[in-house]
Amino acid sequence: MCASAQPTGWYGRIRKHQPHEHANEQLALPLAPPPTFLGLFFMKSTNRIIGWLVAAGMVLVMAVTVSFWAFQQIEDSVAARQSGYHERNSAQELLVKLAEAESSQRGYTITSDESFLKRYTESQDSIHENMRKLQASSAGALSYRHLAAANALIESKQLEMSKVVALTRSHDTKAATAWVQNATGQHLMDSIQAEMNEYIRLENATLTQHGSELKSNLRRLFFMLVTGSALALMANLAIAFLIYQKSLLKLKGEVHLETQAMLALEKDLNQQLHQSNQALAEGREK
Repeated sequence: MCASAQPTGWYGRIRKHQPHEHANEQLALPLAPPPTFLGLFFMKSTNRIIGWLVAAGMVLVMAVTVSFWAFQQIEDSVAARQSGYHERNSAQELLVKLAEAESSQRGYTITSDESFLKRYTESQDSIHENMRKLQASSAGALSYRHLAAANALIESKQLEMSKVVALTRSHDTKAATAWVQNATGQHLMDSIQAEMNEYIRLENATLTQHGSELKSNLRRLFFMLVTGSALALMANLAIAFLIYQKSLLKLKGEVHLETQAMLALEKDLNQQLHQSNQALAEGREK
């Protein structure tokens, strides 16, 4: 009965020695690393992951920068719209105050009741203050031109009303009534109304433009958020895929090494069995 050497471990952890006639020969198990192309692929995969991470970071920085810019544009558009609404409302309020002043002046002329002059005086002060603010906040040259023309007409109208009030206080009712019935006062009111309506029309056009810009900025911000989210998702998916592929190839490399070790061990056992058979045959012949 022939004693054959038994392996004490798997996957090439030990080397097997040959019989004494082959003592100088050794069967080294091939424990080589994975093939070169796998190592290169691992290196390329790592570089790809780093590249995707850098790209994702750049996309994130770009998205944040564009978002801040879009938010600033939206804030500017909202502020411009608020200012436009305020100016339009002030212009409409000025016309209301002017109509109240004229009504109070006529009420005083007809009744000689001093209580009408309180509303007249308050309206006069409000008209001056509103016009000053409108001229100070007017940005367009055309809008300012209409305000300047309306301001000159308002001063003429206020001068006329002050004359009527003075005539009424001096008890010259006939002259005061003649001033009220004169068509000049109505013509001034119509001219003031026309100039202020044109100014309001320009403000409405500006508001429409700011509204369009606001909608455009909101659409741009939405597009950038969707685009940035999609790119970030794609980058994350690509990184996850590369990591998965790298892990899979690493597993395949380990399986390849184990397969090589098992094949080498099987070859070693076959050689030992062959040598044992030869030794047995030689013993029988003797």
